[in-house]
Amino acid sequence: MNHYRIGIRYIDLSLFHQGYPYIWGDGSTRYLEDLRHIKAGDIIVAGGIERVSFIGEVLAPPAYLFATDEAIFADHDLQKADDTIIAAFEPLESSHHDVICIKAKWFDIDCSGLRMPTQAYGAINRLNPAGAAYIDNVLRSPYGKSKASDINPILNFTAIDFETACGYRNSVCQVGLVKVVNGVIIDEYCGLIQPPNNFIRQDFTGIHGIEPAQTAHAPSFADSYPRWRHFIEAQTLVAHNMQFDLGCLQACLQSFYGLEMEFNTYCTMLTWRGAFENAQLATCCRQLGIDLSHHHNALADARACAELFIAAVTSGRSLR
Repeated sequence: MNHYRIGIRYIDLSLFHQGYPYIWGDGSTRYLEDLRHIKAGDIIVAGGIERVSFIGEVLAPPAYLFATDEAIFADHDLQKADDTIIAAFEPLESSHHDVICIKAKWFDIDCSGLRMPTQAYGAINRLNPAGAAYIDNVLRSPYGKSKASDINPILNFTAIDFETACGYRNSVCQVGLVKVVNGVIIDEYCGLIQPPNNFIRQDFTGIHGIEPAQTAHAPSFADSYPRWRHFIEAQTLVAHNMQFDLGCLQACLQSFYGLEMEFNTYCTMLTWRGAFENAQLATCCRQLGIDLSHHHNALADARACAELFIAAVTSGRSLR
């Protein structure tokens, strides 16, 4: 199953509202090659480069009306559209070299508030991996069954977790990041970081399992940060025990870059404090049925933190 983005101007909305969810376009444009590969069962997203207007499932391969370049697709056994659609498009024949239709079943989702990760510009393009993952998550999540206007904008954030090599906050040896848009995870990053002098205390290794041999060839924070800075800059950050993780981030930025940066933050430990016998990450996850199979792996902890925050927002819990 492939995922495609189609520019909104290629949807005939008058036909769409009559119950004919066809997409059309001038076949002389450069997206013909992508059309060759669209098949029944593929997912199509209509809208701008980022803004989503409709999400649908392709019901049949592309159909051609008035096609001048049909020979390009002679080996693809393409079907003509039904008579109703042919009649609807006949007035366009004089102003379009050809018309290409894709019949789709649009999902009953108000997509007006959904924004994908940035996609390539063009009439029809395959979604990049982040965009495809985002759409799959939307379709699987509760937001695939509710109106996008009901989604709380606070559900755009990055969950972050650091593991450290010793008691100093600038001694990070692993970072885990989980980016959430509209309440669904769209991207993740996890990486080892070589702490200063590649020193890791043995008792800290006993907690997270990271040994100096594993970080001997890992990048320093200065070299690692450019790889994931887009996860955190100008983003709301969420962590379980934000005081610790924010302290690590700010200490490293100061030590390695001489930067003093402020962030908008929430702490799931403070948010869930008082709900259970304690507010430890493992306890909160166990009580809420959130998977935490690899506790103290930075990515596993960040992912669990993201789920805890989503649960807090959607249940109406007071955020801290």
